[in-house]
Amino acid sequence: MEKQRAIIARRLNAAHPLGKDTDVVIAGLRSATEEMFASCAEFAPPTDENHYLVSGWLAYVRDLPSGKRAFIELVLQGERIANFGASVRCLCLSPVVVAKLERPFDRDVFRHPGIATAIEIANDQRYHFMMQHCIRLGGMDAVESFANLLCEVHYRQSQILEVSNDTFHFPIQQGQVSNLLGFTQAHLNPVYKQLADEGLAQHTLHQKRVAVFDLKSLSERGHFAPPSRQRQLVRSEPAVALQTAL
Repeated sequence: MEKQRAIIARRLNAAHPLGKDTDVVIAGLRSATEEMFASCAEFAPPTDENHYLVSGWLAYVRDLPSGKRAFIELVLQGERIANFGASVRCLCLSPVVVAKLERPFDRDVFRHPGIATAIEIANDQRYHFMMQHCIRLGGMDAVESFANLLCEVHYRQSQILEVSNDTFHFPIQQGQVSNLLGFTQAHLNPVYKQLADEGLAQHTLHQKRVAVFDLKSLSERGHFAPPSRQRQLVRSEPAVALQTAL
């Protein structure tokens, strides 16, 4: 399980190199406690910043007065589990393991600039993808929306080396995909077929995998925009300078 916990450090390091702060992160992960949840289980989001997803996928969901369920955001392995308030639940899209740290990672920019900058950039990326989700719901057709989602997952999983030959695990059930993208389940099979016919990607349901054939064209089809590296580098400059001075 220690190897799985290292994904959290890998995720932070992908946001910004941890440098000498890597040992601090690993030490914090070693003392973490864990809790396991089955696929489709639900639990209340934590009220602190100490919980990270070690393995599996989950989503923040909210039940609406109409009886529909709104999907707010995906959480992938290695990412922190946030708190959106009492009305939001965590829905496990696969079996998951959650790690609870004894205390939050020290984000003091003077003592641990690598950690402080990595968490700041990871939060920036999270807000970026929440905006992408809003755009999917409000301004894209079914094919564009699914293409955008696949590009997002490809990007996020590439950060922790979970993409091989442009193929990655995709455990979300059809009904969950339709809720996440805001269209009916009847739209999905034509969407899968169209992306495959256009030579862009293939979703194999029984294997729970997606193979991307042409990432550039898929990104154009889904109007996908990755987080701005320029903004991240600018924001990390003070931390880099401090790290050099220490």
